[in-house]
Amino acid sequence: MKGFRMLKRDLNLGLLKKWYRYFFIIVVVVVGSFRVHDILAELEANGMGCDTVSFWDYLFSNMRGMSPYVFSVENDFSLPLLWFCVQIGFHYIIAYYPEQDLREHGKQVLINSKSRMGWWISKCFWCFVATIVYFVLILVSTAMSVLILEGTLSFDYDGRASMLLMSNNFKYAFLDDLILSSLVVPFFVTFALGLLQMVLSFIITPVISFATICAVYVVSAFYTSAWLPGSYTMLLRSSFLDNEGLSPYSGLVIAGVIGIASVFIGYAYFENKDVL
Repeated sequence: MKGFRMLKRDLNLGLLKKWYRYFFIIVVVVVGSFRVHDILAELEANGMGCDTVSFWDYLFSNMRGMSPYVFSVENDFSLPLLWFCVQIGFHYIIAYYPEQDLREHGKQVLINSKSRMGWWISKCFWCFVATIVYFVLILVSTAMSVLILEGTLSFDYDGRASMLLMSNNFKYAFLDDLILSSLVVPFFVTFALGLLQMVLSFIITPVISFATICAVYVVSAFYTSAWLPGSYTMLLRSSFLDNEGLSPYSGLVIAGVIGIASVFIGYAYFENKDVL
């Protein structure tokens, strides 16, 4: 029961009272969806339009990221800003609450609850719920954009619009594989990096931990490596769409390793922390 009360407290203070921060992802998704609509309108004006544009086409475009970057003198590197904003938005939302709560109320809560492990696990569950809310808002914002722009919310998917927007390889990919690469894997990678960010915010500072996670995403965009988790949050880096891409299943393994390690490091940190 103490654990449930601590989680309820975290959800209230760290989620419900910070609800306005989630407006960021809504704005980002809507702007990205309107950009997709404009591109499709330009293509149609040039005789390259398609009959159906579905919810999935908009979602996949917003989660696209970039194909594996190949360094060369002629090939300039450009960070995919839409993808970067989608990912960094979550880490900004969770950046300050855990450390601030420990600094302002944590000592009293830890002493009264007599459970350091319960306090830390509550923060981990809070991070998980925050990730769920964030990705649900991505889906809802995409659906709202489709209704505004197209008038009909269609979940039928034939890949033609995605081929025009991104890559011809979409005609060879199955919808289940695309959902895995654009939603499921990014969800767990984002959650795992959120746990890592929380641990770092206690050990160093929230500002430096946030900057560190930002750096991970930037480096992940530049280098396509199985050891850089940010690459797994880019749909166009999926092995289902690019032979040089990464397996989404490897992303789940990396997310699991980071998440489990972060939970145990956080536990060890609080078990040895002097709260008096």
